[in-house]
Order: sequence, then C-alpha cells, then structure tokens
Amino acid sequence: EANGAEVVVESADVSDETALRGVIERAKNRFGAIHGVFHLAGALDDDLILLKDAERARRVLTPKVQGTVALDRALGETKLDLFVLFSSRSSVSGVAGQIDYTAANAFLDAFAYARQARDGTPTVAVGWGAWRDVGMAAALADRAAESDYSEWEPIEHPLLDRMRKEPERGAQFLGEYALGRRWMLDEHRLRRGNALIPGSGYLELAREAFLQYANGNGGGAIELSDILFTSPFFVPDGQARELRVRVVARDGRYGFTIGGRPVDPAASRWEIHARGTIQPSSRAPGRTDVAAIRARCRKRTREFQGIVEHAHLDFGPRWGCLRTIGYGNDEALLELELPSDFAGDTEQHGLHPAILDLATGAAQELIEDYDAATHFYVPASYGSVTVFRSLPARVLSHVRYRAAGGAGNDIAVFDITLFDEAGGELADISEFVMVRVTDPMHASAAGGDYEDDEPVVAGAASAPAIDLTNAIRPDEGIAALSRLLRRGTPPHVLALPENLNRILAELDEAAAPVPAREAQRAQPAIDLGPLERALDDHPAVREAAGLAHEERPGDIRIVAFVAFATGEHATVSELRRYLRASLDESLVPNMVTEVDALPRTPAGDIDREALPNPFVKEDEFVAPRTPTELAIAAIWKDLLGLRRVGIHDNFLDVGGHSLVGVRALLQIEKATGVRLHPNLLTLQTLEQIAAECDRLNAERGGSGETSPERPAEAPSSGGISNRLFSAVRQAVRGGQT
Repeated sequence: EANGAEVVVESADVSDETALRGVIERAKNRFGAIHGVFHLAGALDDDLILLKDAERARRVLTPKVQGTVALDRALGETKLDLFVLFSSRSSVSGVAGQIDYTAANAFLDAFAYARQARDGTPTVAVGWGAWRDVGMAAALADRAAESDYSEWEPIEHPLLDRMRKEPERGAQFLGEYALGRRWMLDEHRLRRGNALIPGSGYLELAREAFLQYANGNGGGAIELSDILFTSPFFVPDGQARELRVRVVARDGRYGFTIGGRPVDPAASRWEIHARGTIQPSSRAPGRTDVAAIRARCRKRTREFQGIVEHAHLDFGPRWGCLRTIGYGNDEALLELELPSDFAGDTEQHGLHPAILDLATGAAQELIEDYDAATHFYVPASYGSVTVFRSLPARVLSHVRYRAAGGAGNDIAVFDITLFDEAGGELADISEFVMVRVTDPMHASAAGGDYEDDEPVVAGAASAPAIDLTNAIRPDEGIAALSRLLRRGTPPHVLALPENLNRILAELDEAAAPVPAREAQRAQPAIDLGPLERALDDHPAVREAAGLAHEERPGDIRIVAFVAFATGEHATVSELRRYLRASLDESLVPNMVTEVDALPRTPAGDIDREALPNPFVKEDEFVAPRTPTELAIAAIWKDLLGLRRVGIHDNFLDVGGHSLVGVRALLQIEKATGVRLHPNLLTLQTLEQIAAECDRLNAERGGSGETSPERPAEAPSSGGISNRLFSAVRQAVRGGQT
C-alpha cells in the first residue's frame, strides 16, 4: 500500500471451486486482470502413521491437494505470469509424524511440473524450511512460550486452578504443584526422595477435567480407558511444577493427557505423565454379594490402624484409610474408610486419590513370591475404569489377581470392583497393571515423552518440538522469494536455512540396514562376575556368561548366555527367581539367551566378542510383509530404538522386557484392534503375533473392534522349558516340521 497498491481481503474455502470462482470474479471486476497466484494454505496434525485415520489425514491433505486442484480449475483459461506454490522441504526429507503433510507437499511439487508443462505458465513449488516469526512453525513456538493466563477461567478445585475451553476441540486445565499446597503431593512421597503424584491422582485429575468440560455429564457414569502412565510427576523440595490436563474431543470420544513442566514461561515442552481416553458410559451399576466375597476371603485377615507402613513410600494421614484385608484364593476383600478429619474430602473428590490408591494397590501379597521388603510395584496402566458414582468415605474393594504369564512376577494384573457396604457398585476396574521396578526414581512403565503447546490450527492435534533459532526470518524469506522469481527457476526449488546434504546424510544413516556387529556397542563397565558365578552354581547350568549392553544412553540391559547340562533345563522365570535370591536386583539379567556352548578363544577363555548380540538379528532376517506385520514392527522399533525388526524376531530376543511390554500391548491393540495376552508377546514371533491378530479380526468380520472381556488367548507354557521352546522355534524356522 505504501507503494501505491491496493489490498482487498476475501475469504473462501480453498478447496471449494465454486467459492473460489466468486473470489476470482470479484478480483477481476475490481482490478481488471489477475497476473499471479500464490498458494500458501496448509494444516498440520502430527502423529504416528499407525494412529492416523482417514479423516485426520484428509484435513491435512485437503488445503494443498484439493485446494490446488480447485484453484487451478477456478482460474480456468486465465493467463498468468506466475503460479507460486508454498511447499516444504518435508517432501524431500520427510518429517517425523507428518506422513500426510509430507505427501501433500510432494503433490505440490509434482503439480508444479505438470502445470508448467501443460501451458508454459512459470510455475514453481518452493520447498521452504521453517520460518520464524510468521507461519505455522512460528505459531506453534509462540504459543508454547505463552505465559499470559488472562483468558483462562479460574476454577474452584483442590487439584486445578484454571481452565480454558476450546470450541469444538476440548479444554485445557492448569494447576501449580508445590509442597504445602496440594495434600495429594504432600502425603505421597518416596522415602528419602521427592514427593510425587500417585497413579490414582491421574484418574481423579482426568475425571474432574472431563466433568468440568462436560458440565457434570448430567450426573451419569463415565468410563476411562487405555490409561497409560509414562513417567512419574516428581516435585523436589523447595520447587514447583506446572501441571496441565488436556481434554481433546474426537469423534464422540475424548482423549486426555496429563503433562508437567517447570514453572517457567520459557519452558515450552510438556513432559507427558499419563494419557488415555474418557467418555460418558451407558452402563448401569450392578450389585455385589458382599457376604459371598467375605466367606471366600477368610483364609487370612490383616487389620490396620493408622497409616500403612511401606518399604519405599511415606504416606500422610489420608492414607490411613485402610482398615482390613481378607485374603482368599487369588482374591482379596479390602475395607477402607477415610479418617473422620478428612471425610469432607469426598465432596470435592469423586475418586479420592488416597482411597483409590490403597483400594487398587494394597493387596500386592496376592502376587506370586511377593516380598514387601524388597519388591516395589508401581501402577503402569488401566484397561478401563467405569465410575458409576462418587466414592463415599467408606468403601469396600474386591481385588482379583491374574498372573501375567511369560513375565514372571515382574507384571501383576488385577481386576477390581469398588462397592458400598450394601453391595452397590461404585466403580469397576479392568486390567489394572502394576510393574516391578528397581529404581523408584524411574518408576514408570514406559519412557516419558513430550508434547508441545499448539495453536488453534485446523486439523492440528499435536505439535513437533521446534527450534527456530536458525530459521528463516521474514525479510530473508521475502528476499529469497524475490530472487527466485527474478531469475526463473525449475518447477521445484528448495529454500533452506540448513544444509540439505547433511539432512539427507543423517536420514540415510538412520535408514541403513544394521550390519551384524554394528549394534554391539562397547560394554558398560559393570562387574558381571557375581552373575556368572551364581549361574554356574545352578544345578541345571553347565556354563554361563553375561554381557551388558547400553542400547541408549543410560539404558543398560544385562543379558545372560546359558548352556544347560545334558538332560537339564530351567525356564527364564526360574533362573531369574534363583538369581534374585542371591544377587542385587541390578545384576538380574533383563533377558536370558540359551546357547549350545559358549564360544572360546584358543586359550580357553570365553570369547565375549563372539557372543551374539541378542538385540540384533545376525541372520535369517526377513522383513515384515503384511500391513499387520509392518504395524507391529514399527511399534517395536519405536519402543526399543531398533533400526529393523524381522518377522522371525521375538519381543524378548530383540531387547524387550516387561516394562516396555505393557506399552507394546496397548499400542498393538490400538493399531490392530486386538488385545493380546502377555504370553503371546513373550512366546511368539512377530509373524505369529501378526497372524493371530489377522485371524481374530477376520473372525469379527474385520470390524477391528476390541474385545476387552476376552483378550487373544496365549499358548499355555504348561511347563514348557526355555530350552524346548527355543529348539522348537529354531526347527520351525529351519523348515523341520
């Protein structure tokens, strides 16, 4: 305008050809002709391809694909001096989590060649790197640094401070957590360690956020499902952390994430501590035969007065609510009642964190070989939690234990029903999973991940971590565009603030097949002598060796190689229980690999360099072929940091363990619609697991609907030894049917 031009703003859906024709006609009527077109529309929706559905991908593809086609058709026979499309370097290098965005930009690149060849109009798709200050990447970064809460609505709740609803998308809730401010934090802390939110607290946070968003849900039941705890929310003494609950509306269901970060306006990344889904439930509460349960749970009774003693945790007075536990066969009946000083808590907490924590986790003596002095189990996940009404001050809890076969006693699975004294059902909990950890400071079922703030961008569901330090400034971008248009360019050109060859070289390296020995890194300096001597003392073991692998920085896994004596054998679980009796937990191997004999040097010493790396297949590699095999392989690679996974690989063989297994099972269910029994993950190969998923989906008519009540059954180990199973698997691979 300063140069004498006139600017007119029109608004239309770029994918609507009719609407665009109207804009073009109005522009021609005002200015007489159209000489150039710049197409800059776009949308983001970051997520793994496994979790994308067609509708979410469509929202990203539409502005660039349908929008470009509609714009081209609406222009008709208009003679242009230039047609400029804003593409992205993602079409050349790809961007993690943006399969649809990458494809949309690749379409722009191809369209530029096609249009120029069609009528000779100078057409160029500019593959930009990230811009700073303007554009989608800058909007993400700006919102992440936002510290002005003036638009947030204060709320009255002990766990949350303020909320902001986002029309048609969901809501966000914030709370500042510091000792002395939240009793849930003050009364739940590690011995000689930090305070942390109990797993039950995440359920109450999600429930309260959903009810605030849904205006109470009409007082009906709600169901939380697929809940995964990814990392603990610690608050060190003298510090504070900000907590955020996000509720995102999707197709009649609502996802939630609970994240935390330091109280610092510059802190843009939220570490995710829990995630799941939540929605209204039409289930009606049932009634429980309290007398029958009491009769079955009289084998042994424990009574409590005051706060429960725990070997690893220090509790506050609200955790003094456990009164009795009666044990039966793989079940227990717990009676809980809040101390009278805190009975009023139930008016504000529908799922009181202290009651729920003990009602679900206090019957750990049901676990095989449980040792309260040394074993530390933490919540890992919930299959589903249906809440029929708020918990009163006095609650009964019926806990049923079912062993997680194939994982020893590292994983414990419970089903739980909470009811009042008359047997009226309060809540029903399915597949509550607890995992045993060795380091309380890393008490989580899966590695923590991060989630950034996001602007209200059409289709955006999450955002990548963005560093715009060296991104393109607006003045640089305008100057670069001007040079491109003056010089005349081929239909596709890249404009990047970084070296493309370096980017592509890094991608090539990441995608390259793993040589046989490449992943066998230098061993961490750990004395495995005690492990080897303990194994040598086992009556079934002829010889043994141990190796420590650091697959990721700080992630050390110990592998034991065992050759059994003639006619002898022992299962992995038997060996690990045997070792725990005499070794520190840190030396108990994550996995045990059977060998016929240990490789020896000419001098007779163990040739440790010749021991196979169990985390990398050295031969017989067959790449995944079917969509289900590809989906499961991608999950394993992501969780275990692997570059390749073959159809003959077993989850344990490639470095999986019980903690990561919980997350793998949930992700496989989300990707395939099949809920697997843990035994399948530990006993079968990827090929067999994928075939089982396909079989069950075919039986359901390909609906992909999960069946929480009856997970895919696992082959019974029935005393099968590790040695026999290994031999059978090798025979099958070799065609010795």
